[in-house]
Amino acid sequence: MNRPRRFVNLVLDGIARRQPSYGLHRVDVSTLFRPLAADEDEEGRRGGAMEVEDAQLPRAAMIFHPCPSYGLPSWPSSVDFMPLGSGSGRGGEKNDVVAVDYSGSGVLYGAASRAVTILPPMNTPKAFPVSLTIGGNIYVMERYPASSQSPSSCFEVLVHDRHPNHPLATPHWHWRFLPPPPFAFTADDALDSIRNFFQDDDDFLTAYTAVGGSCIWMTVQSTVAAAAGTYSFDTSTATWTKLGDWLLPFRGRAEYAPEHKLWFALSSDGNELCASDLAAAALPPRPNVWKVSPVSPSGSPVTPHLVPLGAGRFCIVRFMYKGWRSNFDFDEKFAVFTGVEVRRGCNKNSSTTLQMVNHSSRRYSLLDRVCDSRVF
Repeated sequence: MNRPRRFVNLVLDGIARRQPSYGLHRVDVSTLFRPLAADEDEEGRRGGAMEVEDAQLPRAAMIFHPCPSYGLPSWPSSVDFMPLGSGSGRGGEKNDVVAVDYSGSGVLYGAASRAVTILPPMNTPKAFPVSLTIGGNIYVMERYPASSQSPSSCFEVLVHDRHPNHPLATPHWHWRFLPPPPFAFTADDALDSIRNFFQDDDDFLTAYTAVGGSCIWMTVQSTVAAAAGTYSFDTSTATWTKLGDWLLPFRGRAEYAPEHKLWFALSSDGNELCASDLAAAALPPRPNVWKVSPVSPSGSPVTPHLVPLGAGRFCIVRFMYKGWRSNFDFDEKFAVFTGVEVRRGCNKNSSTTLQMVNHSSRRYSLLDRVCDSRVF
């Protein structure tokens, strides 16, 4: 069994020396987990409210400054961050990060080695990208995939090998186009879907994960797409298949936990940790769910984030706000990191039952410098 990840990457927007900046903070989450006494263990499984201790956010390990747009539109985000690796990584740690700006230019930052690699630009910049790592390559798709600009403008992969146009050259990082999904739509439909996102909170690409080591499963749900359902992309053959009209029972990205042979993610409403067997013959899958424990002190939370750590451990991160002022400004902004563990039943009557155990929670003040935040 791999060692659990020790660090979680937290990216915070802010202003450094009068220019926009993105600070990458590596938060040590190993101290969230501790051996539980017998009386604590049962209480943790029931999901009772947890006390939160205050902690100081570590200094940024890396600062990213976006390139000025010089009047060109850079909305919605100047820089997007994509983890290169699975949640648990190989050998317990995988903290490489790809940062891509509005123009598609990017860098690869190795958090452990503190090395920076300049990347070639993407073939087509992505406004709302979602990414997934398979076999050391990053697959990136537009959340609202449109195929009007070019046959495959919405889907591409970052690979490290010899470029097809230069077979004798040294292997290096470069982007390759991939076949667009069968649910890609026109630019006008894409604009309608984006409007729906802000008006009705109706995402288009709602859930995705890697299955079987070579396939990407994606769930599509939209009022403007007639082909809603779940699709599979085989990375080995670059082919698409529709699995059915059903939807994956979670939100965002799910990670496979080999110790339990299940896929873990947050539920569609974001309030539950769920586990699904996507390898089972019976589809659609029916998930096991556990209520995510409330934390105190109270605040106004946004949708939580789940970061798999490996070895049955997970970190749930909630960004919370208190004292609303105006224009999305608040008196206090903070992030709460909670360690949870999924383990087999502890007694002979429940040896095959999975149970969620709550560990510790820590609160990190985000001060007034934060406009947006990401965690992975």
